[in-house]
Amino acid sequence: MPRPDETIFSDFTLNLTPHPVSRDLVIETNEYAVKRAVKNLIFTEFYERPYNPLLGSNVKKSFFEPFTNVTASDIEYSIREILNNYEPRIELLEIKTGDDRERNGLNIMITFRINNQVRPVMLDLFIERVR
Repeated sequence: MPRPDETIFSDFTLNLTPHPVSRDLVIETNEYAVKRAVKNLIFTEFYERPYNPLLGSNVKKSFFEPFTNVTASDIEYSIREILNNYEPRIELLEIKTGDDRERNGLNIMITFRINNQVRPVMLDLFIERVR
């Protein structure tokens, strides 16, 4: 149970399904809510949000380029830029990208600290290339 002075972050789940018993909307809290928000920001493309066309990243666009140090740097920069600008609840610690040729995809490991929490949070994303 959180302390009364501890900040609690909450968000609705994306599918907006009601709780089976109470019929209220299910919410995600703290770490899970922030992880979901970070993931949504990373995969949002420019001009995708109607009233905020400048919110977006080049992660999907860079994904179809040959994976080189320049591509990795571009993806890391794009992630850092969108999270620093649009996610004030976190302190970004580290971003690592790696090509996974066996599974035909890209690994992205993001480490951040949620404000008012000591323990760092790791978000591991795998993006599969679809042909």
